[in-house]
Amino acid sequence: MALRLADLTQPREIALGYGVTVTMTGIGFVDLRSAEAMAFQQARREIEAALDATALTSGDATARAERDARIAARSEEIIFDRLAARHITGWSGVLEEDGRTPAPFTPDTWATFRDMAPWLADRIRTEMRMPALLLVAEGNVSPP
Repeated sequence: MALRLADLTQPREIALGYGVTVTMTGIGFVDLRSAEAMAFQQARREIEAALDATALTSGDATARAERDARIAARSEEIIFDRLAARHITGWSGVLEEDGRTPAPFTPDTWATFRDMAPWLADRIRTEMRMPALLLVAEGNVSPP
């Protein structure tokens, strides 16, 4: 028996539950790694810009660990938003505040959705990373 994991990098529709479905383009290994690298650099710039020079040059291991944790957390937010903006092509089951009108997928509606329903946003995050991670586990990061 075999599975065709390369097909996971194709566009797909994901039922998240609660009547919400997301449609997204394929996310490959290179897409994921590129987003991670860019997000880490941006997060580091943002966090370090917010710190004073003393905090940046401190030899205190606790301060460095805290700064690194903040960079990692911010980087994860940036990766997720970047992948969503680039790869989510639509959704259904997400409504405007009136409870009847379908909400379009935009950066603003995405941010509201992500903050309002973090358990569904986490499902999307997992689904975005899963194909690339499975391909790596299979040993095939460059599908035919």
